[in-house]
Amino acid sequence: MNGKDMNGNSGISWQQATDDELVRAHLMCGRRDDELKEQLRRLKAVEEGIEREMLARMNRRQQDGFRTGAATVSRTKVNTISCAAEGWPKFYRWLLAEAVRLEKARADPTQVFAYLHRRVTKEAVESYMAANDGRVPPAINVMPAYGVSVRRRSESARTRAAA
Repeated sequence: MNGKDMNGNSGISWQQATDDELVRAHLMCGRRDDELKEQLRRLKAVEEGIEREMLARMNRRQQDGFRTGAATVSRTKVNTISCAAEGWPKFYRWLLAEAVRLEKARADPTQVFAYLHRRVTKEAVESYMAANDGRVPPAINVMPAYGVSVRRRSESARTRAAA
């Protein structure tokens, strides 16, 4: 299997690379990934500043939008919805009460789950498995896979290894 270099050019044969070359290439990719993430973070900060100014102008003008030769800008409402950490027990009790209310009304009580994302937490399933001899809750699939973890050696460990 041939890989690609940082510029997308093919020709690197990862099978022919030494362990050290593989690790150095991986670390180089990780550093570049960090650089790109930082550039993206800065770019998003600039973009947010521009959007704040556009919104401020619309507010000052008491407008819902404006048009330029390049684009149409509209004010949009975005709801940020969250539950404070201390509020979850209260919210869960409400969900249970709502499920009971729906069941009494002969509606599907599982509708309450629409308030939550449809995913199972890995930690909860693993905790259940650990407490139940590896058994998995009903209808849950667990598919183990192996990956690779690469940790940079400290400067002192690299120095000792080179000596």
